[in-house]
Amino acid sequence: VSTSLFDSGFEIDPKKDLANELFQPFKVEHQLAIENSFVRAIRQAAPKKKVLLLDRGVLDDLLYSGQDLFESILRSLGLSWADVRDKRYDAVLHLQTAAALGNRYYTTANNIKRTEDAPQARAKDSKTLECWIGHRHLRFIPAMKNIDDKVALIWRHVCQILGIPKPLEIERKYLVEYPNAYVLRHQAIPVAHEVFRVSQSYLRPGPEGPARIRVVQSLDHDGLMRYKTYKVKISARTREEREEEINGRTYRQLSKQICRGTLEILKYRTCFMSDGQYFELDEFSEPYQNLALLEIELLAEDDQVIPPPFLKVIREVTDDPRFSNRSISGLSLGKRGALKKKDLRKGK
Repeated sequence: VSTSLFDSGFEIDPKKDLANELFQPFKVEHQLAIENSFVRAIRQAAPKKKVLLLDRGVLDDLLYSGQDLFESILRSLGLSWADVRDKRYDAVLHLQTAAALGNRYYTTANNIKRTEDAPQARAKDSKTLECWIGHRHLRFIPAMKNIDDKVALIWRHVCQILGIPKPLEIERKYLVEYPNAYVLRHQAIPVAHEVFRVSQSYLRPGPEGPARIRVVQSLDHDGLMRYKTYKVKISARTREEREEEINGRTYRQLSKQICRGTLEILKYRTCFMSDGQYFELDEFSEPYQNLALLEIELLAEDDQVIPPPFLKVIREVTDDPRFSNRSISGLSLGKRGALKKKDLRKGK
């Protein structure tokens, strides 16, 4: 979008044209208008199941506006952080810059409006990725020398996101040493991250199978999301998953259908990148305390996982049914309250 505006004759220059604090609101409004018109046309078209692929997302503008100006733009448009990240885009695929492979792989020849050299491109690429940390479906596509391999990897991610052939969630889970509560989390996670407060409950089984409802609220930005999710177990590591956003009224109605024998789960979820992998660290406050689980979503059950070096992994618990959230809500680890190390020993 920025390139198209530059090609139309606009410049970021307070003396010749638009100052940055004027250009960036213009750019965001223009991008929102383009996206909205495409979404409207897709919904009106006769063929169903269209997919809209965008080269950039609104949140990318944070890097060029700065946080104060960007949040001012959102307020002027009546939008929250959740509106332009979680609600607006179903998934985010971050394609790492070719500059990550080395200076000789990077070029500006394909876009004369681009001014960054290779080191600047690497720095901006990392910061751009950080802008999207917290999105529930963030995928990292590393730079590759072979373009066919890169396209093939992107295609696998897109198919999984769209549920082709089935909407599968492939996940690995690890029991980690409890990182000393929320107040110390910034010390425990020494990389860019976002923290959410999550509450979830399990519903009585219905005709569509087991379901849960969840409220996710960022502690770092404004806005919250509510979801209803159906999951059907295929294997210890794979589930068929269907998720939909719901409004507050629907959430309150569903809250009356909580499954007997289950308790509400309360936890803090920290999302972060490590070695090109997107992790979620869950620290529970109800029904247990002193319990921390690290999760990662994969393309295949046998994908290699490189645990973050700053967390102490006790063991993998993917195949231990006691550590599923559904089981935890039914007190699978013993009495409600603070857990001790002996409560978490293997095979208890």
